[in-house]
Amino acid sequence: MNFVPDIGLLLDGVVAVLLIATIVYCIVLYRQLSRVRNAQQEMHALIASFDHATSRAQAGIGELKRTNDEIVKSLQSEMSKGRILADELAILTESGNRLASRIEGGLTDRPANDVPLRHTPRKPSFGGQEIAKEPDSELKSEAERELLEALRASR
Repeated sequence: MNFVPDIGLLLDGVVAVLLIATIVYCIVLYRQLSRVRNAQQEMHALIASFDHATSRAQAGIGELKRTNDEIVKSLQSEMSKGRILADELAILTESGNRLASRIEGGLTDRPANDVPLRHTPRKPSFGGQEIAKEPDSELKSEAERELLEALRASR
């Protein structure tokens, strides 16, 4: 009978120890939750920074695409102009080659004794000094005249 109050005291002691353990556990849990809240705030700041960097990168990519499109258009235009110039150059080269072949054919196909003699006029002089004539005024073969016309036309 005396034994019963001792059990009550013992139960009170066990409850007190459990309450102290609960309080210590709550303090530890509170500190961990504080660390999680601080980490959460840092995470929010990091996410905001990442979002800002992502939007800047997207804007940069858009600008790069626009610049790329402009460069492509410019290069295509320049390539088109280059092709046109190359075609014109090919036509001029072919025309020059045909003219050179005609001139060469005119010079090599003619027999040596068939070459017409040129009249070499005396150079006019005035007061003992020679007066130069224009090159066009001298007699020229048909091939020479064609060559001169082609050269004048190409200028």
